[in-house]
Formats: sequence, C-alpha cells, structure tokens
Amino acid sequence: LQKGEDLGQKMAYAACKNLNSPSIDSLIIIGSDCPVMNREYIAMGLQALHCSSDPVDVVLGPTLDGGYALIGLKQPQAGVFQDIEWGTVHVMEQTLERMAAESLKYHLLEPLWDVDRPQDLERLESLDALLDTYLSV
Repeated sequence: LQKGEDLGQKMAYAACKNLNSPSIDSLIIIGSDCPVMNREYIAMGLQALHCSSDPVDVVLGPTLDGGYALIGLKQPQAGVFQDIEWGTVHVMEQTLERMAAESLKYHLLEPLWDVDRPQDLERLESLDALLDTYLSV
C-alpha cells in the first residue's frame, strides 16, 4: 500500500510503517525500473547497513542519471525524502544534501543504470539480446 502525493512521501510512509514494527530492523526500498539490480546488490546494501565496524544510517544505490535505485534504512529518516525534485537529475545530489543536514552517515553502492528515457530502452533491448544468446547456449 502506497500513501503520499509524491515518491518521497510514499517512500517515507513505507519506511515509517515498516521500521516502526518491532520485528523489522532494517528496510531496503528498490526501484522497479532497474533491470540490472540483483539479489547480490541488495545483499551488499543490507551488509553495509549492518556493518558493525563502520555503521551507517542510510545506504544508497545510485543510478547513472543522478537518482538512486535502492535506499536502505535502519530508522524511518523521513527528512531524507523531503524537498527533493523527484524524477530529475538532482535527486541524488539533493538526497546527499538532506542527509548532511540531518547529520546522517551513509554508504554508496556502485552506480547502476535504470530505464527512464527512450534511449534506456535500447540498452534494455541489448541486455535482452545478450541474455537470449547466453541462455540458448
């Protein structure tokens, strides 16, 4: 169930609803438009959140276009999602500014590409062709 007017409000609601449950100690939110994200990438995000030698509040999986495809949290951190120009090249930059304003420590995963524009579909088609070749061998 999603509640909120924009993407930030929806993610803040999901974080608050889930992380206020006593049985949940962390949360990873992923975008559905990142076909190259896999379980290992998500596991790296969880590992970064739970690293006792270098604890962080937030983990982000940046995208090549200035956004992010993954955010991991241990606390709701609603402020991270405020005053962001969602759907623009400024999302990551503004999120990092929000985290600095909240004095949050973060970890960045390796950047991935996502599908937002027509040219991204060409990359996706190339990936599909590569997978077809690989799977037919």
